[in-house]
Amino acid sequence: MQRILNNLLHDYFHLHNMQQMTKHDFHLHDINAP
Repeated sequence: MQRILNNLLHDYFHLHNMQQMTKHDFHLHDINAP
């Protein structure tokens, strides 16, 4: 059971980090837009 919870937490944080990086990339793109 603990291993399943750890996997879910890992996946959740991984997705959250990917979303943060995507927002960051879009933000940089907006700054660099002419």
